This record gives sequence, structure tokens and C-alpha cells, in this order.
Amino acid sequence: MNRKGKVALSGQVMAGACAGASNVLLVNPIEVIKIRFQVAGEHGSRRVVKSWNVARTLGLPGLYRVGLFILLLCHA
Repeated sequence: MNRKGKVALSGQVMAGACAGASNVLLVNPIEVIKIRFQVAGEHGSRRVVKSWNVARTLGLPGLYRVGLFILLLCHA
């Protein structure tokens, strides 16, 4: 920040990139689990879907599979 209280363009770009990356890293697994809940509800499944079971079934790569695509799409 300079003396006038303005942030340089490079600082703004870096802040935006960090915000986008953290969004993909933190929110994407929650979105994947939410979609699994929605799909289970649409099909009228009486089976209880638990978030821990979804995360364990998909594993870490499964939770972030779409996140890499989104990250590349946003920064292309």
C-alpha cells in the first residue's frame, strides 16, 4: 500500500489469485458433497447419505477432481 492508501495493481492481482485459489481449495470439496446429497434426494433414495462416507468413498482426489479444472479455467 502506498502513502495515499492505494494498493498497487500487482498486489490486487496477487490478492485475487489467492482468493480464487483458496475458494477452489476450501469450497470445492463441500460442493462435491452437497451435489451428492442433492442427487440422492432427487432419486428418492431412502438411504442416508453421510458426508464422511462420501468423502471416504471419493477420497482426496475425488473431492478435488473438478477443482483442478475450475482453477485452470479461471486462470486461463
